[in-house]
Amino acid sequence: MTATSEEGRPAMKGSREPLSPSTRRTRRLFWLSGLTGAVGALALVLGDTRGGDPAGAISNSPIPVGIASVALGSWLVSNVISWWWYFSADEHERRANDVAFLAAGGLFFAAAPMWWVAARAGIAPQPDAMILWFACAVVMTAVWLWHRSR
Repeated sequence: MTATSEEGRPAMKGSREPLSPSTRRTRRLFWLSGLTGAVGALALVLGDTRGGDPAGAISNSPIPVGIASVALGSWLVSNVISWWWYFSADEHERRANDVAFLAAGGLFFAAAPMWWVAARAGIAPQPDAMILWFACAVVMTAVWLWHRSR
């Protein structure tokens, strides 16, 4: 017999435990935060003056003020929802998030000044904030998924 939620839907595929209201809220906040943040990235891709080039989302080319406003607003809202998610999450989820932020922050604290010094010495190109951000986001996601699933 499959466990069901209060609404009578299956709690989780393969799960035998019902989901608590706080778990359902935390999951909704997680996905809402991600979708809200994705709106900003989508605005950058679609609003790129070079014709919707996906690389426009991380390029340094100029963008219209309206597109920038959509991106900035969606990311601000996404960050607020992320904080709400964090404080509604259980201690295991928070710990995975904390470890992921420590790993990504450690990467940034090492890579940013090293890249800057290497650029000043002429052995590397000028630092690019979006490359650093993307690398930190990849590390953060990987560590979070690893820590969360163990």
